[in-house]
Amino acid sequence: MLSNDSSSLNLTSHIDASHHNDTASSVATSQQQFASWIWIGAASAVLGNLFYSIGLFLQRYVHKNNVLKLPYTQLPMWWLGLLGIGLGQLGNFVAYGMAPASLVAPLGGITGIYYPAPIQ
Repeated sequence: MLSNDSSSLNLTSHIDASHHNDTASSVATSQQQFASWIWIGAASAVLGNLFYSIGLFLQRYVHKNNVLKLPYTQLPMWWLGLLGIGLGQLGNFVAYGMAPASLVAPLGGITGIYYPAPIQ
């Protein structure tokens, strides 16, 4: 009777070991998928901040060089700048969905690096 109990114990430990191996492989797979999402999120943050910076530059350029004193909404370059700002914010939104905020937020500093030289 003791041998039957020990064989059932061995069977149970074998099932637990195979379940552990399945869990370990699925965790490794999910970590690899998470790592690829982080890179996509980081790239989205960098590109989003680049578009945002260019959009701000374009709008600032229009404000400084509006010699005819037209309303800004009538100038195509101003709308292009607004589109750049919108695309930049969309890129940041996607980045926060794919990567942790501890990675995306510091990449927002790229806006200051990419911001073009002052307009004369």
